[in-house]
Amino acid sequence: MSILGSLEKYKNSFTLKKRLFLVNILILTSLTFVILKNIKDIRYKALKTENGETFIFDRFTSKIKVQK
Repeated sequence: MSILGSLEKYKNSFTLKKRLFLVNILILTSLTFVILKNIKDIRYKALKTENGETFIFDRFTSKIKVQK
């Protein structure tokens, strides 16, 4: 009987690991879609000077460009 009891313990643990793995995959997938949808807002920032000029700051390369 101890063999059956130990098999039940591992069966439940294996099911739990599969479930946690699937939940993590779903979370990472949704996070990836959100980041890809908003990549322009994440990467670029519009900066305005006191003179009214607008510059675009690229956060990945740390470069500033004049907006056309």
